[in-house]
Amino acid sequence: MNAVQTGWEFEVRRGEGWLVIECLPPDRRADRTPLAKELCELIDRCLTDRVVLEMHRLEGLSALLINELLAVHRFVDGKGGLLRLSGLGDDDRTLLERLGLGTILPSFHDLEEAIMGCFAPKPR
Repeated sequence: MNAVQTGWEFEVRRGEGWLVIECLPPDRRADRTPLAKELCELIDRCLTDRVVLEMHRLEGLSALLINELLAVHRFVDGKGGLLRLSGLGDDDRTLLERLGLGTILPSFHDLEEAIMGCFAPKPR
């Protein structure tokens, strides 16, 4: 686990061609704590262009946190990569859709869906 100066912690693993980063907020003030810089540095160090952020431990998205996620998206997109979110609650996923960010910050129920994207598993 890699700790960062802001108090955020990340659990990092690789899975099926994706870098999976579980974001562990420091406390309830996570919506006021910068995230993008540390995440971008971590992604850059891992030399990857496909990233899933697992967000199931967050209690909700704030405007500041959405802006931080957009900054991470711009960084990954600028390198020709993909960023997906996993584990957000239904209210947060609806919020992203209402804000017109559903395609910029695609959000999936769980990690398996995020990795598969819009493709259904093929029978063997």
